[in-house]
Amino acid sequence: MKILVLGSSGRLGNYITNFLFDKNYRVLGHLRNNKKKVNFNKKIEFTYIDINTEINKTNFDINSIDFIINCVVETKNIKLMYNSNITFLKKIIELFATETKNHFTLIHFSTIGIFSKNNSTHITKDSISKPSNYYEKTKNESEKLIINYSEKLNNMSYFIFRLGIVYGPLIENNIINGLVKLSKNKALFTVKNTYCPFIDIREVVQFTELCFHNKILKNNSYILTENYKLDDIVDAFKNKFNHTRRIIRINKFILFSIFKLLSFFSNKINIQQYIFFSSSKIFYDNIISDYRKNLKKYNLIEYIKNELNHEK
Repeated sequence: MKILVLGSSGRLGNYITNFLFDKNYRVLGHLRNNKKKVNFNKKIEFTYIDINTEINKTNFDINSIDFIINCVVETKNIKLMYNSNITFLKKIIELFATETKNHFTLIHFSTIGIFSKNNSTHITKDSISKPSNYYEKTKNESEKLIINYSEKLNNMSYFIFRLGIVYGPLIENNIINGLVKLSKNKALFTVKNTYCPFIDIREVVQFTELCFHNKILKNNSYILTENYKLDDIVDAFKNKFNHTRRIIRINKFILFSIFKLLSFFSNKINIQQYIFFSSSKIFYDNIISDYRKNLKKYNLIEYIKNELNHEK
């Protein structure tokens, strides 16, 4: 079995590529060019494909690929979003559809953000997607693209995982880093009755491995996240870094204004991130819950308490 990881230079793709190699899977990483400096085991094999150009040829044997893991994503630059999140994916699927008769399986990472304008407080995998911004719309369209191709192609299967905010060891997370800085230097803030969806990267790779071994139903979309009360998250940061730090309770309008202001000063702050700190939504997938019973469990509060680096 050989696995092609698209977008190996991104935070999710980087972790998954190294993880698969360390677990002795045959892995082929993908980079946009050979000049990008990324943290990889030097023995990993790579292919270089620019996402903005036509794929006329490849330097790897397409027939050797059994799984494609799509980690290519653009979240901030609107001009690049459509090409990165939809067009490139379409090119890859069509390449495999025309160049190989072998069966291939696509593992695609989407976002729970496709439900951001759904007014229901309880979201399941069967809830109606209602994205609120262009990024979420492109991710929603990419899901439809995959499903449409799978219905037309006899040699394609898929798994779609809608992720919450990904955190974990070796994963750079701007929201967590920002809370660390607030905990050390400023006052923390919280909003009443707010839930935040987070998922540990180690749980993501556990479910990825289930796909390899046919232990999870294919041709399905799943919600992969955990729900945490913002109050509990803020308390965990306070106890970790400064137990005397003041916690300010604010309303959602003030929270939005804070994120709006911060977004002017840092391109690492996405104005849409405020939604994750002002939501009353609970995300639930009963199938994922059943699978979790046999997997190692990870918890954000325990991660903050026991693993989060003091030096962040």
